[in-house]
Amino acid sequence: MKKTTNRGKKPLLILFFCAALLTLFLPPQHVRAAEVTPFQFLIVTDSHLGDSGANRNTPRVLSDMTAKYPGAAFAVHMGDIAETGDLAEYQIYQSLTSNLPYPLYLTMGNHESRWNDPTHQRFSSITGQSPTQSWDYGGIHFVMLDSSIPKGQNGHLNRQDLDWLTADLAGIAPDAPVVIFTHHPLLYDEGRYNTVYLDNDQELWPLLESRNIIALFSGHGHIHLYWEVNGVSGMMIKAAMEEGYAAVDVDPARGILNVQAMALSQNELGETVSAPQTTWEIPLKRNPPSISFQILSPAADTAVNQSVLVQAQFDWDIMPAKVEYRLGNTGWRALPALVNQRGLYEKTVDLSDTAPGARTLWIRAMTSDERSFVRSVPFIVSRPELPVQKLWEFQANGPIQANPAVNEDCVYVGDRAGFLYAVARNSGDILWTAQTDGGFLASPVLKDQVVYAVNTLGNVFAWNALTGQPLWQQACQESVAAGPAADGDRLYMAGTDGSVLALDIFTGQILWKQTLAAKAVISAPAVGDSLLYFGSWDNYLYAVNKDTGDLVWKQPFGSQVYYAPAAASPLFYRGRVYISTPGNLVICLDAANGAELWSVKASSGLSSPIVYNYAIVYSTLDGTLYALDPDTGANLWQVDHPQSNFGSSPVAQEGSLLLSGLTGNLASVHVNSRAVSWNVHVDDAYIFSDPAVWQNQVYIGTLSGKLAAYAADPGEAPAPFPGFAFFPDTAGHWARAALNELSQKNWIRGFEDGTYRPDDPVTRGQLAAMIARALGTETPPEGFVSQFTDVESHWAAAAVMALEADGKAPGYAAGAETAGVFLPDQPATRAEAALFLALAISLSEVTDPFFPSKFTDIGGIPAAWAVKALESRDFIGGFLENGISYYKPDNNLTRAEIGVLLMRIFH
Repeated sequence: MKKTTNRGKKPLLILFFCAALLTLFLPPQHVRAAEVTPFQFLIVTDSHLGDSGANRNTPRVLSDMTAKYPGAAFAVHMGDIAETGDLAEYQIYQSLTSNLPYPLYLTMGNHESRWNDPTHQRFSSITGQSPTQSWDYGGIHFVMLDSSIPKGQNGHLNRQDLDWLTADLAGIAPDAPVVIFTHHPLLYDEGRYNTVYLDNDQELWPLLESRNIIALFSGHGHIHLYWEVNGVSGMMIKAAMEEGYAAVDVDPARGILNVQAMALSQNELGETVSAPQTTWEIPLKRNPPSISFQILSPAADTAVNQSVLVQAQFDWDIMPAKVEYRLGNTGWRALPALVNQRGLYEKTVDLSDTAPGARTLWIRAMTSDERSFVRSVPFIVSRPELPVQKLWEFQANGPIQANPAVNEDCVYVGDRAGFLYAVARNSGDILWTAQTDGGFLASPVLKDQVVYAVNTLGNVFAWNALTGQPLWQQACQESVAAGPAADGDRLYMAGTDGSVLALDIFTGQILWKQTLAAKAVISAPAVGDSLLYFGSWDNYLYAVNKDTGDLVWKQPFGSQVYYAPAAASPLFYRGRVYISTPGNLVICLDAANGAELWSVKASSGLSSPIVYNYAIVYSTLDGTLYALDPDTGANLWQVDHPQSNFGSSPVAQEGSLLLSGLTGNLASVHVNSRAVSWNVHVDDAYIFSDPAVWQNQVYIGTLSGKLAAYAADPGEAPAPFPGFAFFPDTAGHWARAALNELSQKNWIRGFEDGTYRPDDPVTRGQLAAMIARALGTETPPEGFVSQFTDVESHWAAAAVMALEADGKAPGYAAGAETAGVFLPDQPATRAEAALFLALAISLSEVTDPFFPSKFTDIGGIPAAWAVKALESRDFIGGFLENGISYYKPDNNLTRAEIGVLLMRIFH
């Protein structure tokens, strides 16, 4: 009496497991409630093999199950089999379960999908099962649903799984009892327990209300717990790692499932004993609840603006003990009863702080015996006055978890069902679609009218971006969860097997492949000048040669796998690499050798950094945005964002930063004002992807498969972050740090428009003024008369004369045009600057008269002695061209260069 169906392909079956699973593939047959026979099954969950405590307790649980219930029909494991999805942890599972006397059905939990098995390849190959499946036994239909999110923590039910479930339930009699297992709790009474585990489990209601769904079993929460919503029983089972499991007796004579929630303990002799911690009796026939209510307002799909009337009618003999409402994933709030109208509950709800978009209103009533009854209605919050408006929305076949890519014509996005879509940027019309066997967790890459994408099976594809014509396909790795990165004529990517490789961008040929990391790489690598950088869950950040893949350096970060530099992609910027860990540490390394330059404690780790406004910008789990000085790690700017997120990174749109929120929102923060300029509700489903931007348009995907486009005001260009640059035109300059410090000392000054103009030549008058300020001699002696005929009315006259009085203001030799002049507005050459600086610090010659200058072009110039004197003290550098060093004495010195020289010499 068994039927088994698996969603998707059946992977290779491990040999030792064959005997236990042979009975799962008998011909299917429909079941009816009248056919229910007595039997027993067992439930275990959250074994977390690999954790030391779990490795002690899980074997004890399995041993107790086997000894106490040897005749059970089967056992179910509801996920978090392994602690991190590592192969060694799965091998522990194999050793513990190979001798079970009954079949074992399994699904995935967040601990498998979060770290080392996000593509489910390892789970499927080792267990031989799909995490979504169904089977019949003893007149009951059993369903296992995969609620895990690749690389995620919370739960979601995929559209294709829900479609599969609809078809699966259509094959059984309407009155047949159905039991559903998931890792994350379904229809969990978050109003009662103040926790949300899944974003879309309410989509099950149309199926549940028309079927005899008698029980929903789950794990994840590590405790034994019961709840009831709309007459459906939900039960959480205590974790095996904490010595819990459940034994379920099917008792058709009494018409119940008798669920014994077991807990292990030790007696006074130190022996392991087990006993029910609690017992639940679940009817085999679910009677539709007689207690119901109506939502009178708002009407379905009504558009509202600043407020909405929430109104519900209860025709109950005994009124509810409590009635509450909520909008989407927000918290529950009281819905009061009207005093003079029995059974009518209403409240006008202020929506002024509610993000516009399609919303769902939920109303929940609880009886005195803590049974919950929930109803919902969709409505729309419309804000035409806001600087953001939806343009169009497209529905994909599967969850969109990767970032879209955009050009002037199209938006390109992949989904986890294996489709890649080219969508017209302005209209949302489908221009072409490509389908592959594996899903897409990695973002597509656009380059030279070609779109590149890698799927979860490790296959890389290239399509003509305009037509969708396939150009090439290459099988590369075990599985891939992120990437690729394009650079020149190469694509670089890393896999969940710890490998990294390079492909020819034109042919797909693998140029090199190296396996360096001991655990998975799930984030895209960063491309530097000559090296490639990527982090792994093995606690290391790696740098490899771009041409060969050979290891150049690796650095350990984090005390254990959970805090490794793997959740976020590294960032390469100006010879440095920036990376964060989930342990709230942001680190800056020398890109060439991996030496740590600075690290700061900051609430980051899941968000990949970006360069914006010349700073390093991150987001935190709670939504805070902050900007760090790339040279020091100093916090320059910080603002609270209106939503939390899980792994989303900020995206720049002119003068604004965009951030997507885990609970379905997308918001924009105006950088100059630090104000949220707009916030929209895209979907009730989670958002894991970052938005894509094209001028004043923004595109974002959600786990429900929506791709939404918005027209959004980008705001004016940002000013430099406070304290980051004292001049608006030096924020991105290589000499910024030196110029900032000199400005603080008042040794340098800008122009009337506030700029510094760092790349302009420094004039002789400006040079004299800067040196005089550094020396603290800006005023000449009283009565001093200058020998220069061209400085008296010049703005720098005092500084020039102060230096002149001290013999530190070289003028020009006697001649027809230069006799007795200083030429304060003439650009200073590098030779003249050397002379000024040597005189300023009273140098007369090099310390070593035989000092071998490396410069080949200073022989015969009057200032050669000054150049050598400064060179011997490592104050000045030159130019290396074809192995030859030049000083280039006749070149003009820039205002930035003199700033750096002043710092070296006087600081």
